[in-house]
Amino acid sequence: MSKVRLQEIVLRKKLNLIYFLVTGTLVFSLSYPFVIFFSLIGNFSKTAWRIHGVYMMYVIRFYQAIQPWKSRNIKINIPKELHHKKIVLISNHKSYLDVFIYLTQFRNLRVAASNKLFKLPIFGTILKLFRQIPFKKGDIKNFAESIELARQGIRDGDRILFFPELTRSEFGTPNTNKFYSFPFRLAVEEEAYIIPLVIKGSDHSWPKGKFEMDFRAPLSIKSLDAVHTKDFSSLSSLMNNIQGAIDSELVNEL
Repeated sequence: MSKVRLQEIVLRKKLNLIYFLVTGTLVFSLSYPFVIFFSLIGNFSKTAWRIHGVYMMYVIRFYQAIQPWKSRNIKINIPKELHHKKIVLISNHKSYLDVFIYLTQFRNLRVAASNKLFKLPIFGTILKLFRQIPFKKGDIKNFAESIELARQGIRDGDRILFFPELTRSEFGTPNTNKFYSFPFRLAVEEEAYIIPLVIKGSDHSWPKGKFEMDFRAPLSIKSLDAVHTKDFSSLSSLMNNIQGAIDSELVNEL
């Protein structure tokens, strides 16, 4: 491939990310008054909070729909018998884009995310309006507060999503990094079901450490079979089962 062609591709990807950010600014600027209204009254009414969750989910779905994605394959299935059960979602983590994609799929989803994400343009605002849960590495006080926020969210019926790697995988990595135990311990304490989620291709769409986006890169999400924390004799066996299931799915092609 010629040098000129490579430069054209890089420029296109940079313009893609600019388009992604600019359209996000416009969409959320227009919806902001309604979002703030439902967010504020949601502090006093669970019904208002549910309405806020549905409204925000469709706002982000619209935002996603106006992006020129070429290939998306999203298969998330939560069995009907679990709709009113305590659920913790566990996913691998490849890109900042992961959070955005998951927010389009669940009403009242709350993501336990790095506090760095809350400082990003557009994304940070979205996370705050969705009452996402910031985790700051090395800050014990923040960690304890965030765990309690997640615990209360589980009890309130929100879907809580953890990325137990606590960081994004390196570009093209075929498996997950080390899993930290606290999401699993919380799920055990709350006697919750865990649904593993596998996301692929988002590191090609928005690579780690690069100011570019490729709308042509294939992206997929798949939910695996739910497991109940009561069915495992130890925390380590639960963690190994979930991580093994995710890694096995990751080695398959998109």
